[in-house]
Amino acid sequence: MRKLENKCIVWLTYFDASKTYGEGRKVPRRFALSSPRMEELVKAAEILNLNPQPNPDAKFPRCWWEKSGYVVVDKVNSKHKTLLILAQKIAELRGKR
Repeated sequence: MRKLENKCIVWLTYFDASKTYGEGRKVPRRFALSSPRMEELVKAAEILNLNPQPNPDAKFPRCWWEKSGYVVVDKVNSKHKTLLILAQKIAELRGKR
């Protein structure tokens, strides 16, 4: 697979509070979300001007039997920082409802 310049792949599993680090969660539990949805991730990325490119039918390699999907976004400094910013924005959007 070719490397994406200044972009990163963000799987929904990275934000799932029900997953452990070993199962694929990449953000600390305090930033993790219960049942993250593709629409929330895309909306947060749009608000942050990260040019989201969703792929909802993809299957996370560690859970190949379930469709979770991913979004390709522009990278902010590092992938970890990008994930934290997205998690905070999704939490903020959930709070507004």
